[in-house]
Amino acid sequence: MKRLLSLTLAAALLAALTLPAAAAEESQDVRLAKVTALVKEALALDTEAYETFRGSLSEELAPVWDLSWEGERRSLSVSALEDGTVVSLSRWESRASAPASNEGGFPSFPENGGAEDRAAAEAFLARVLRTGEAAELSGPEGASSLGGSGSAWSGTLVLNGLPSPLHHSNRVEDGRVEHFSRDVPETAAIGGVPGPEAAASAGEAEEKLAETL
Repeated sequence: MKRLLSLTLAAALLAALTLPAAAAEESQDVRLAKVTALVKEALALDTEAYETFRGSLSEELAPVWDLSWEGERRSLSVSALEDGTVVSLSRWESRASAPASNEGGFPSFPENGGAEDRAAAEAFLARVLRTGEAAELSGPEGASSLGGSGSAWSGTLVLNGLPSPLHHSNRVEDGRVEHFSRDVPETAAIGGVPGPEAAASAGEAEEKLAETL
């Protein structure tokens, strides 16, 4: 009888320890499904061509989800915050080698001179940036590379109309962003970005300044 009671108590204890773990796992699955849906909506992703999907979570200053899709001769990886903000993207797809465009075999700049690539980069940034964020595309890295088929762009992120120490970079191939990364305040510092509204009136600021000086 005592042995039966001990076995019953052990089973009950094991169940009590297993249920919270299962609940936590289910909660993480729900979070993964939610952030995946947000990312697919933000990027207008069609993932039918991919065969497998994996998602993992890392939590330091803020939760960051790493999402990856794999298929035959193609892959796609996206890192995103809990609210679906895209932090990075890397896309690879095998393509047939294009024939040489000139008889002498000398490398040349792409015919569009980077104009179409720049438009693609700007359209992508418009999709992934949040309210109050804007991006500058800097000059030298925006130039098309000699003999290349794409353009690399980088620049500073503007928050509520003010320049910030946050940066972004992306590379466009054949009119599509293949690589993208950006800094986000959530993983760079504790506290976040203040709102665009003034915290004090001009009169209050003048009084504080007079007291200080």
